[in-house]
Amino acid sequence: MQYEIEDADVGFEGYVTKVRFPKKKEDYNGWCAFDFQVDSVFIGEIRKNTIKNGIIPLCGYAPLAKENIRYRVYAKYEMSTKYGHTYQVCYMSSIVSLKTEEDVRNFLLTILPQKTVDNFMEYTKDPIGLIKSGDISEMCNIKGIGFTRAKDIVAKFKGIDDRAEVYSIFTKLGLTKRMADDLIEQYKSADSLMADINKNPYILIEKCEGIGWSKADNLALKMGIAEDSEFRIKAYINYFLTKIAETEGHTWVTLQNLLSSILGLSKVITKDRAKTILRELVDKEKLHYEEQTKRIGLNKYYRLEKRICDELVRLRDAEVFPVKHIDETIADCEKTVGFEYTQEQKDAIYKIFKNNVFLLTANAGCVDKDTEFFNGEKWKKISEYKSGERVLQYNEDGSASLTKPLMYFKKPCDKLYHFETKYGINQTVCEEHDVLYWKNENTHDSCKIKEIKEKQELCRSGFSGKIKAGFSYGGKGINLTDEEIRVMCAVICDGSFDSSVEFKTNSHSYKYCRFHIKKDRKKERIRKLFLDAKIDFKEHDSIAKGYTDFYIKAPMRTKIFDEFWYHCTNKQLQIICDEILYWDGSITKTKNNKEKKKFSTTVKENADFVQFAFTSCGYRATIKVDDRKGKRYFISGKQYIRKSVCYEVFISNNVFVGFGNDNRICHKKTKIEEVKSEDGYKYCFMVESTMLVLRRNNCIFVTHNCGKTTIMYPVARILRRNGYNFASCALSGKASLNLSETIGEEGKTIHRLLEFNGFTTQFDRDVNNPLEQNVVILDEVSMVGGDLFLHLLRAMKTGTKLIMIGDPGQLESIGLCNLISDIKGSGKIAQAYLTKIFRQAQKSGIITDSLKVYHQEQILPSNGFIGSEIHGELKDFEIISKNTTQDCLNEIIKKFKKLHHEDKISIDDIIIAVAKRAVGPLSARCVNQIIQNLLELPKNKVLTHKYSDQVLYEITFHVGDKVLVTKNNYKAETIEGINYPIFNGNIGTVYDICGDTLLLKIDDKIMLYGPGEIGDLQLGYAVTTHKLQGTGYPYVIAVCDQGSFNLLSKEHLYTEITRAKKYCALIGTPKAITTAIKTTRVVKKQTYLGEMLAAT
Repeated sequence: MQYEIEDADVGFEGYVTKVRFPKKKEDYNGWCAFDFQVDSVFIGEIRKNTIKNGIIPLCGYAPLAKENIRYRVYAKYEMSTKYGHTYQVCYMSSIVSLKTEEDVRNFLLTILPQKTVDNFMEYTKDPIGLIKSGDISEMCNIKGIGFTRAKDIVAKFKGIDDRAEVYSIFTKLGLTKRMADDLIEQYKSADSLMADINKNPYILIEKCEGIGWSKADNLALKMGIAEDSEFRIKAYINYFLTKIAETEGHTWVTLQNLLSSILGLSKVITKDRAKTILRELVDKEKLHYEEQTKRIGLNKYYRLEKRICDELVRLRDAEVFPVKHIDETIADCEKTVGFEYTQEQKDAIYKIFKNNVFLLTANAGCVDKDTEFFNGEKWKKISEYKSGERVLQYNEDGSASLTKPLMYFKKPCDKLYHFETKYGINQTVCEEHDVLYWKNENTHDSCKIKEIKEKQELCRSGFSGKIKAGFSYGGKGINLTDEEIRVMCAVICDGSFDSSVEFKTNSHSYKYCRFHIKKDRKKERIRKLFLDAKIDFKEHDSIAKGYTDFYIKAPMRTKIFDEFWYHCTNKQLQIICDEILYWDGSITKTKNNKEKKKFSTTVKENADFVQFAFTSCGYRATIKVDDRKGKRYFISGKQYIRKSVCYEVFISNNVFVGFGNDNRICHKKTKIEEVKSEDGYKYCFMVESTMLVLRRNNCIFVTHNCGKTTIMYPVARILRRNGYNFASCALSGKASLNLSETIGEEGKTIHRLLEFNGFTTQFDRDVNNPLEQNVVILDEVSMVGGDLFLHLLRAMKTGTKLIMIGDPGQLESIGLCNLISDIKGSGKIAQAYLTKIFRQAQKSGIITDSLKVYHQEQILPSNGFIGSEIHGELKDFEIISKNTTQDCLNEIIKKFKKLHHEDKISIDDIIIAVAKRAVGPLSARCVNQIIQNLLELPKNKVLTHKYSDQVLYEITFHVGDKVLVTKNNYKAETIEGINYPIFNGNIGTVYDICGDTLLLKIDDKIMLYGPGEIGDLQLGYAVTTHKLQGTGYPYVIAVCDQGSFNLLSKEHLYTEITRAKKYCALIGTPKAITTAIKTTRVVKKQTYLGEMLAAT
């Protein structure tokens, strides 16, 4: 195969006959001009007006050519003012003969398997000559090679003999053919590449992805580089300072720290030699050094922070354009949200519009993750809300209606307040949440939960307000008559269908329904229903004594009140409420002659719907769950065992619930208790009416929505009213989605806003093509790294307003700089702080033990502990300590089986965090293979890919496999052909397999991964902790590997544990766990930006 070289229109081979430039070897700077004797052309044609006696002029960047050496050249024609008709070199390398048998073998190993190479070397002393001759018949005499295989070998070899020396050396050094090809493409010449590598092997660190300091240093020492070589020391300085910047965020270290590290490389390196090299690098402006503070770092990072500072000052000091209608817009917003903004909030709004650059620290949220909202078809946890879903708002007239929320909040929070009554209310809300209560049937008000708690505890009768639990609601209607709806109530409660035709919708008996009834009142009722609905029916006495069997063709075949029924009008819901209690319900009288209604079922969906129907018709309905599985009961003297859970819906005409109306024995008044947020967040919506219908623990209630602490809603309204064109963005898609819900404007990632081009790997929006918007709102600024932040600032025109939103209590970005702390601490950027986050650990073992790890407190119950122990009142953290690595591996398998197979936890919700990527039995590669084998993945569609990553191995991908992206793919495309860059660390699922192409589902996009890209994928069931930074999973199996002591630290262990939202199992040996906790590898970020801003 001939390699295709970009821009080349002709390819040929031959010899240099005369070098025209440079005249002297010492003048060579990479550019050459020479005469070239062409003896063969393999691509295109040589123009007749350029060739004379077989010689053509060549010029361009090329290796310093030698006469009598055969070269392969790719070139393009051009008209030169100096040389006339000539060819510009696109690629040029010599075709050399390999000198030793080892060189030949190493070269062949880059294109052929080991066994085939052995057979070639055994058959002939000149295997390359045989392949180059193209003698297929002769090659067929070699063991294991047939006609097709021989042709394939010749095709592979054709046109790559100019790379033979590079391939051979790279193989000898343990590097891959792919690395060689990538480097040759960069250099446009194998000769130039080898010249540079021989001079300074450390260029591989910068030039070749996958080669770090250790590998390059090993190669260099093998090639004879001295331990105190200038190249070695300079490469190490760059490596050391780059590593601490990109992994820890430091842009400087102390001189002593750097010197100590350099001297640790080798005993032959003297302090004077190290200082001399450092001084040279400072003089050449590769390093930035401050004599007074003895701080030193890479100059590019100093310049990065200086440019950030300059850009912020440029935006800050630009003319601030006046904004009108602030007070009127705030007043309009107050009418919409139903409350008045505090003076502190109004001051913050005024301050935003008086400054061009502003930092806002604000929090929002009101309920915990388990509180549910109604989306029109079902109840769903508020923590699982997706953009575009509707929510149920309560209106002033007592009705409820579905609406798209103006805002959706998910913000960090630890302290919540919980209260519950026996049957009516169950709420968990945040400190600043306003509880909506009724003074009487027609008058409602709101009060902070802390004030309610004080009144509840101090007043003898407790808090006098009542929570409302009913409303009036109706959907668009369903296509059944009133009489058919009543019949369907009977069908769902007491009917049965032939299971043999469940999926045969065309069968005449598909809707054939049987009723087996004993009670006379039900028999009378069902006859009336059939007659009213004009449904033909048959009845006859059953074999069972006292029972009558009825047969009809039902209006629908269903036994479940699914999402279809939630579309009923209010009248249809009332019909259901009127009818349903005849069948699976009861109505009794209390001592006070009040009705007590109850509906019972073993189907959760039916209980949910019946509760919703009664609540929508103005009743209070609460579900009580009775897990009676395994309980004994007797009928006619015969014993039976319960096999189901019973759901009882208790219905009351009294729609209001008081705080004092608690009949539990332990206390008279409802307690309001501080609790820990299980996932560390609080959630809420903002709707136009300011009131929401929510549910928690099967109790429906009406409450205020969130919005008392947010000011971005009026800010957005003011911007629109003044004609501003504004954009909202954040680092991640999830964060940008939250922001879009807040301000009613489409949120984008920073990459999308700046129009990242996957093909050029550059941003299309920059200083030369700035953003059109004159206001940019940046959320979660604490997570943004310095490089990306600078790109955003440079794309903003002078006069553009920048509003940054962040939480200084959150983790900083993994990358460069310390933005929120430096900006906040400088005192030179306008800012406002509206709320504080209080951190405390009460019930969660994940929180308490991770904090112990962070503070280097041991968490094992005793030294050398072997066994398991569950921590925390929530029982969400389990330590499993084992003797050996194999025991740990067995426990990982056991725990995964328990979570996935027994507890039915989705694969998407489980992650195994490990220390190492590829080496050892507890590495990601080994654990992934084991977990994949445990899963019942489809075998009909698979794709096997071979990898050569230090060792040869292969992965067989199945539909449904979880996969990890290990390399940025800026040119990735969706199945629709749209460029959608994918980044290192993304996790997705194999959606489908089409031939040699994988279809991956990543970020709700279906991506194409062809043969050349599959090598950038690994299985994603087990992932290194480094890859998991910034992510979270409900269930985490954290592995503390005793074979990874050089990686273990308290930071590593803390990161593993805190990835878990619901449950974490820490598995390791006692030594590994205790060593990790005792070891720290991270210090506070050392940066310049804060000082730079403070000086402006």
